[in-house]
Amino acid sequence: MPDASNSPAQAPKEKEQLDVAIVGGGLAGLYAIHRLRGLGLTVRAYEAGSGVGGTWWENRYPGARVDTPSRSYTHLFGVDFPYPNPFCEWRENVKYFDWVADNFDLRRHIQFETEVKSLTWDESAGEWVIDTVGPDGPRTMRSRAVITAVGFLNRPNIAPFPGADTFSGKSWHTARWPENVDLKGKRVAVIGTGCTGYQMVPEIALEAEQVTVFQRTPQWLFPVPGYRSPFPPQVNWLDRNLPFHTNFMRARTCSLDRIANVAQIDPDFDDPYACNPINKRARDGCIDFLRGKLGDPALVAAMPPPHPVWSARAVVVDPEYSILDALMRDNVGLVTDGIERIEPRGIVAKNGTLHEADTIVYATGFHATEYLYPMTIVGRDGLTLEELWKKDGARAYLDATLSGMGANIVAVRPGKTE
Repeated sequence: MPDASNSPAQAPKEKEQLDVAIVGGGLAGLYAIHRLRGLGLTVRAYEAGSGVGGTWWENRYPGARVDTPSRSYTHLFGVDFPYPNPFCEWRENVKYFDWVADNFDLRRHIQFETEVKSLTWDESAGEWVIDTVGPDGPRTMRSRAVITAVGFLNRPNIAPFPGADTFSGKSWHTARWPENVDLKGKRVAVIGTGCTGYQMVPEIALEAEQVTVFQRTPQWLFPVPGYRSPFPPQVNWLDRNLPFHTNFMRARTCSLDRIANVAQIDPDFDDPYACNPINKRARDGCIDFLRGKLGDPALVAAMPPPHPVWSARAVVVDPEYSILDALMRDNVGLVTDGIERIEPRGIVAKNGTLHEADTIVYATGFHATEYLYPMTIVGRDGLTLEELWKKDGARAYLDATLSGMGANIVAVRPGKTE
């Protein structure tokens, strides 16, 4: 049986030659290990965390759940994992990654708790020089090729609100959720209403004494029946007994054609709130959902985003219980005036109102546009990644290779940092 522990792998000696070094042990990193090892290559992955899973190892806030079908969030070689839900919460996601790492014996190729600080291309040797910091301190390795599989939802972004350091209570970012935290009887302020905020608030509202939600920009909500519910037992039976059922269902849920049609811009369509007739129907459906859930006209007016549907990522919610139901609770309030400053007792909105709080939770997202931050990457002739991307932002040929970064660096979809 493979070793399921997360103890750091034995690092190769410096004279040992790696064919491929992989930065990250999440979805893409595990895939790269599996495929490259199958080609007979010498592979080593460096993972900053103590476990596999990437963003799902780090994001464990209440309500954390995939917003794309779980079947589409699997590797092709992992389709037989027995998912209990169509949209799994974070614990099931972690179980999947652990299952892949152990079932396919990938963990022994990963050096945990090791951060790659820099990658420098050595033109004369045709190799990457990799500087890492791990449990044994700084270390330098060399590899013929590097795959960066770090993702972009891993570096918390906390806006520098004036007075934040004076707050007398506790505060944290959602990606750094404290283990075993108890919010019973607490007044909680939540800053941010992206997908994370909308997922989290309904859960902590069931526990906290008071939840105050600070919203800068609302998000479009798409109700999906059964979003929070398990599969009916018939689906699990089919997964176990019908050949290739898991493959067919995975293929079916991976299609993005409907989203593409909604987001397509029709230059002849004249509407200030939508970009084509299908987009308008989708918007109208979202507005009807808001009106059906929120009886307060002021809340209905506060919740539609200023942009067309799918011009920014929408949020999938369960029609039975979601952020909208939470906002109708007596212990949940919505603040849309903006934040002026943070004081020892709480948060002062721009209208001058002090909202007292015992805890502040930052649901403020990540440095998603600073792809590969804060790793230093230097390619041919001293070209840095910052210089390469200075003009047009993160980009790569075929979402894979980077010009001027040696022949061998591969970045995992840097164009997908929207």
